[in-house]
Amino acid sequence: MPPAPRLFTEKGAAFSVAKLIEPELIRLGLLLVWVHRPRADHLQIMIEHESRPITVDDCEVASKALKSRIEEANVMGEAFSMEVSSPGIDRMLVRQRDFFDAMGYEVALVLKKKRDGVTTLRGKIEGLNQNALLLSLDVQVDDEASSNALIAFTDLAKAQLVMTSALLECDQTTADRSM
Repeated sequence: MPPAPRLFTEKGAAFSVAKLIEPELIRLGLLLVWVHRPRADHLQIMIEHESRPITVDDCEVASKALKSRIEEANVMGEAFSMEVSSPGIDRMLVRQRDFFDAMGYEVALVLKKKRDGVTTLRGKIEGLNQNALLLSLDVQVDDEASSNALIAFTDLAKAQLVMTSALLECDQTTADRSM
């Protein structure tokens, strides 16, 4: 069964790299989270496994396979550097299951188009369904301390967990249980 699709993708050269490497990651039993190209000669590739944490061995195997694939396709030129890693605690949210996993935590969203004059929102995920998420906003709207916004997944350009003490506590609890 193919993995769940990503809700949104990279732009420009990072998109080309993502399109090239995603089938190779699937072949390795891994999922692409995001490709970031901070410089013309450098790639950051975030990966995950569907049912367990990513290991250093996963990153090493993926790195070798992906570097070879990128070199064959010559999409980065002659000399480039590359990092392959887990998405980290303040990870990008790219699949619907990521939003379910992030329920109750603070997220930063970038919208494709302005909504009430803004393209970025920050708040806690309070609920969601197959098409949208309910965000408790941490901004003041119409003299109220907080408000809720229903955001369709199709309106999102980017979503990421925000590093908070609650997120750190959750990560430490998860780490303690796995030891």
